[in-house]
Amino acid sequence: MTARATAVVEEIRLALRAPIVPSPIARIAEVAPGYLEVVWPRIASSVNAAGYLGSALYLADMALAEVESVYEPVLTRETLIEAGEGAGEVASLLEVIDLFHYGQPQLLLMLAALAEAFGREHVGGYGKPEPRGVTERERAHLALDLRLAA
Repeated sequence: MTARATAVVEEIRLALRAPIVPSPIARIAEVAPGYLEVVWPRIASSVNAAGYLGSALYLADMALAEVESVYEPVLTRETLIEAGEGAGEVASLLEVIDLFHYGQPQLLLMLAALAEAFGREHVGGYGKPEPRGVTERERAHLALDLRLAA
């Protein structure tokens, strides 16, 4: 990967407030050299806008509502601790779950934008254009020491 491609992948990781580069982004960088360098600037301002995060959180809420309508949780923090898991392990598990619950809808929207941006100069522009700040939740996600198995 070129230095510019590496920088763009890092920009995307930071835009998603993620401690890791999402595998679809890494794969795109690997199989389509030059693609992210061309397309990322077209969607970066949209991804870094407050409206983008709002749309992603709405998507997460809709998905959670559908899951809750057909699934009854069998494991809770309390049942895990009663089963012998330590409070620290449960807290670590919940941090990882929160990261993916929060981040996956953002990644899904980004991948849709990457597909849309393929033949366009600009993508987005219908949401809240003001830049989004980094929340405490996102700071916690960025600080996670997360390693994924290959």
